[in-house]
Amino acid sequence: MNRLITAVCLVVLTGCNEEESKTVEHFIGAPAERAETLAKCETLDAADADCANAQTAENLTESNANLNAAQKYFGD
Repeated sequence: MNRLITAVCLVVLTGCNEEESKTVEHFIGAPAERAETLAKCETLDAADADCANAQTAENLTESNANLNAAQKYFGD
């Protein structure tokens, strides 16, 4: 019985400590945090939602920069 109570308490406490994942839009607007998250994900070999969202934001930012450069060079 004590093990059951302990297990339930651990599950409840673990659920309370989880942070909500940041969105792609958040990482697009926060390039420093995006770089920090990508570096953390690379060194820790992590594969969580923040890593995926930061990578997606990085890809979108690079794509937009390339598109803007192409439009500037070739015109609209």
